[in-house]
Amino acid sequence: MNSYLLAEIIKTHGTPLFIYDGERIEENVQNLRSVFKTDALDIHYACKALSNRNIMKLIHKFGCGIDAVSIFEMQAALSAGIPASEINFTPSGAELSEYRFALDNNIKLHIDNAGKLEILAQEYPGLRVALRFNPDVRAGGHARLEVGAGDSKFGLYPEELPEVKRIIDQYGVQVTGVHCHVGSDIADEAYFIRAFEFLISVSELFPDNLELIDSGGGYKVRYKESDHPTDMERVGKAITKLFRKFCKTLGRELRLVIEPGKSLVSDAGYFIVQVTALKQTNRREIAYVNSGFNHFIRPMYYDAYHHIENLSNPTGKPKPYKVAGYLCETDTFALSRALPEIRVGDYLSFHNAGAYTMSMSSNYNMRPRPAEVLVYGNRNMLIRRAETLEDMLAPEIVVDIS
Repeated sequence: MNSYLLAEIIKTHGTPLFIYDGERIEENVQNLRSVFKTDALDIHYACKALSNRNIMKLIHKFGCGIDAVSIFEMQAALSAGIPASEINFTPSGAELSEYRFALDNNIKLHIDNAGKLEILAQEYPGLRVALRFNPDVRAGGHARLEVGAGDSKFGLYPEELPEVKRIIDQYGVQVTGVHCHVGSDIADEAYFIRAFEFLISVSELFPDNLELIDSGGGYKVRYKESDHPTDMERVGKAITKLFRKFCKTLGRELRLVIEPGKSLVSDAGYFIVQVTALKQTNRREIAYVNSGFNHFIRPMYYDAYHHIENLSNPTGKPKPYKVAGYLCETDTFALSRALPEIRVGDYLSFHNAGAYTMSMSSNYNMRPRPAEVLVYGNRNMLIRRAETLEDMLAPEIVVDIS
């Protein structure tokens, strides 16, 4: 995104500010679709990565469905005009009311809990569900991202299969799909292939009503030049080959489902902040900015690296800086980062800000969440206004405590 365009958007909307490149999202969808050589592919965007309804609508425009993990994401997708038939619900530990909402609204349900499966099988005769399994594959860019590991809370375990089979047989449950999700930010293609081989073996247990095999998402993106993102050509080729072979053995066509989130929106996002102060110590120079982990938690939560660009002084002499936020908390975006000379008032842009940033934001320290702008088709569109104090106080109930 060119600096002139960014400057115009910043002038209009101020900072802190999220900006998303819609054309980049479209390109990411097309690139991902091209590596899976099958017309049976369904892409369901994991909207927890970036849950703005306008982003959901845009990605649906590009031919994708939605993968939701809460009743609120389902409701948001429906209100965005996404047909229920193109929404998956993949919860873990959610209340039964959320499962019922999905079933009552004809949203495809993925379930990973035998107890809930039995309750729903009793309530919904002929229940049709996909089952989420734990593939026992430990992989991810951080320990908190290893959701397919054998000690994870996610997915049905092999030892649960006898109980699951009993429920299926006793209540006539129709298993329409099998699903797993290995983790997030995974570079090694072998993990995805191994997990899909596991899914094929599980699929053989439920051949009668099977309609889909869902391998989840978690593909690694490039945060810095030295990073090696997932080789999607290799993943697509290997999974498609396994999928076609299984369909041939089964004797009918199934749907191959993937659930990318970060890989569709991460590199399409930019987070713009302004430098509010500088402090020189005998260790390093600190640049303070008008945001914190309340808006951009990944560096603090995942030790994540995000490239930082000095929009105001791109040709300045590089110096090492600690870039810190404005929260009353340890709040560091970069510890010792070489950046073009920073001055008070400069605008900094954090790259790869499209995924797990705004959707994980909060009002910590009673700081309002920033605005979001979508750039697409020669238009700059405000898709979420910045919060005000009134927005934050609105849900509070004022009581008489005198």
